[in-house]
Amino acid sequence: MKSSIKPKILINSLPKSGTNLVTSLLDQIPELKFQKITLNRNLRLHPVNFFYQDWSEVSFVGIDQPVKIPFKTLQYILRKLQDGCYTSGHIPYQENVYALLQSLDIRIIFVIRDPRDIIVSQVHHVLNRKSHFLHQTYKRLSEKQCLMTAITGCQKGNGDKIANSIMEKLDISLPWIQAKSVLTLHFEDIIGKQGGGDTEMQKQAIIGIGRHIDININASEAASIGNQAFGRGNTYRRGQIGSWQQKFDHELKDIFKEKVGNYLIELGYEKSYDW
Repeated sequence: MKSSIKPKILINSLPKSGTNLVTSLLDQIPELKFQKITLNRNLRLHPVNFFYQDWSEVSFVGIDQPVKIPFKTLQYILRKLQDGCYTSGHIPYQENVYALLQSLDIRIIFVIRDPRDIIVSQVHHVLNRKSHFLHQTYKRLSEKQCLMTAITGCQKGNGDKIANSIMEKLDISLPWIQAKSVLTLHFEDIIGKQGGGDTEMQKQAIIGIGRHIDININASEAASIGNQAFGRGNTYRRGQIGSWQQKFDHELKDIFKEKVGNYLIELGYEKSYDW
């Protein structure tokens, strides 16, 4: 697993799609190390925003609740990513951001998961993380109401938006799949046997990651990486495929089909609306 190339890597995703799983996989590659860089809604609080007051060009960061920042802020942050390092974030697709990543020779890995499982994982995460900006809202609701809110979005009593619906999140994220030189990983392909996936599929996905970042990973190394990665992330939960089947009743299924049933078909998770 040797290479003279030291790539810079961004793992980008919708929250709860498998960012930590991919991070755990890259943790096992000796040539790479993690570099903590804020690439989510919290970037709005970075002191550099007060230095860059040029709002003639902007970018958005965060998927659940996107926030607008000066484009120069994002330039400043991304230029800090060092050779041989990887970081993660939740960034909507934007032409200027994509062009910036390309100009900095940052390899992009976009992670997607069955959106129904994203919903279930998000609800569990929010309820168990008191610091999450939706925690106070969710803790007053029943589990079903939380799931419904995660699907349809969250608003204040006056109608102001608190968090995007799953449809809005997919709308602003999925264009990454079509972007040139972006590697798209499906959570289900990389979770492996311990998460209800397939060992061989996981191994091939890991070898594919190596190709994308110009690091040769053979089959034996890929198997070892997969075996060690499961459950290492600090926000990791069960990491199981199909958890939504135990949580979605007929009403939730119908709402989900109405809102984003087309995306399930487009992403290959269903062949029709009959599920």
